[in-house]
Amino acid sequence: APIGFELLDAPDMYQYSHSLVFSRGLPTNLTGAMLAINLSGGMDVVVHLTNGWDNNVDANSNKMFGGRLGYSHEDMGGIGFSAMRGDQEITVLNSAVEDPVSNLTVYDIDLTLTPAPGLIIGGEYNYGRRELEIWDSETKWNGYMVMAHYSLTDVMGLTGRYDYFNTSTRTVTSSAPGLIHTFESDKTHQALTVAPTFALTDGLGFLMELRRDFADAAVFGDPDEGEQEKSMVNFAFEMTYSF
Repeated sequence: APIGFELLDAPDMYQYSHSLVFSRGLPTNLTGAMLAINLSGGMDVVVHLTNGWDNNVDANSNKMFGGRLGYSHEDMGGIGFSAMRGDQEITVLNSAVEDPVSNLTVYDIDLTLTPAPGLIIGGEYNYGRRELEIWDSETKWNGYMVMAHYSLTDVMGLTGRYDYFNTSTRTVTSSAPGLIHTFESDKTHQALTVAPTFALTDGLGFLMELRRDFADAAVFGDPDEGEQEKSMVNFAFEMTYSF
C-alpha cells in the first residue's frame, strides 16, 4: 500500500518481522485506482480511491480516499505525509447487524535518513480513529517506530528497531431507557528487534531476528493452554533469493 515506511516483501526488508504500526495501523494491500505524479524539486504526490483495507473484491459501495505527499533528497533521504479516510464494512461476531459500517481515518508520517555511507535510519508515526455509530463506539490508536540499519561490511549488516503502539476504545451502550453503560479500555504494546543480515551473493541473502514483545497486560499465549504472559520472545531465520 502507498502508505508507511516498511515494505511488504521480504527482499525489501531489513528484518524478518514487520513493525506494530505496519501490522495494526496500516492496510497491507489496497485495491482500486491510483494516480502518482512526480513534481519538481524532489516532491511527489499520490492519490488513490480504494475498496477499503485489504478488500480485493468490491462487494459494497463503500470507498476510501487517500493520498501521500512526499519529498526526497538525493543524499539525505526523504519524508512523506499520508492520509486515508472513508467507510468500511467490518465483521462483528454474534452481531444482530449484518456487516456494520465503520468510519475510518488514518494519518501517517514516514521518514528516511541516510546521513552516512552504509547507514539508513527510518521512522514512522501513525494515528488512527475508527467510529462505529451503531454502537456509539470509538477506537483510537497511535504508534511509532524507529529503526536503523548499518552495513558493517559488504557482506554483513545489523538492524535494530523499536516499536510502540497504543489502542484505546470507548463504547456507550443502553440496556434500558435512561440506563447507560460506558466501557473503556486502554492497551499498550511495545517491541524490540535485533537482526543481523548477510548478503552472500548477488540476489542471495539471509538474516536472523531476535524479537521481544511486551505489553501492559498478560496477552501473549493461548489462554486454553495455560497462563498468559506480559512478554514474548521470538527467533526467526530467513533466506531470500531475488532474480
